[in-house]
Amino acid sequence: SDRFGHTGSAYSFNPTVPQCLQSTNLVGIESNYSRSVSFWVQSSNTPAGTTRAAFAWGDGSTDGSNFGFSEDGVGNNWTVWLWGSADVLTNKPVTTDWEHWVIGYDSTADKVYIYKDGTAANTGDTPTPVANTINTLLYVGCGMVAGVLDYLYQGNIDDVRVFNQLLNSTAVDRL
Repeated sequence: SDRFGHTGSAYSFNPTVPQCLQSTNLVGIESNYSRSVSFWVQSSNTPAGTTRAAFAWGDGSTDGSNFGFSEDGVGNNWTVWLWGSADVLTNKPVTTDWEHWVIGYDSTADKVYIYKDGTAANTGDTPTPVANTINTLLYVGCGMVAGVLDYLYQGNIDDVRVFNQLLNSTAVDRL
């Protein structure tokens, strides 16, 4: 069920039955361009220490070739991870509630902007620019590391929106 209780209206992921959504094209974003992703997510009691990716770009083969959003178990922080760079913590713990997240990357400033339920959660520098020149497909419910699907998500994801620009706080609030 989605965040409104409508049956069959959200993606449900279970790592015991490996599954992942993969775009069939570059989703209009390639190279080092700014981008934002808006989505609703509900974790399903992921055990501590188990990394699960809600979404990711790239294949993780070199520095800057991956950009994604993951959790390390309920109660731990959500993380924006950048392969070869410092991860940016959301400073918000993973819960089993439906939550709205917007993750934005500003290619001009090499910064990540994170919003939870319309409110700024954190901002962080990205020492290595998000290049994604190897493989710029978008993955929902998993990540790609060195050409292998990994970090299979456990939980529900709904209403994923991809933007080819950095959304400002006004745009995030409208979502």
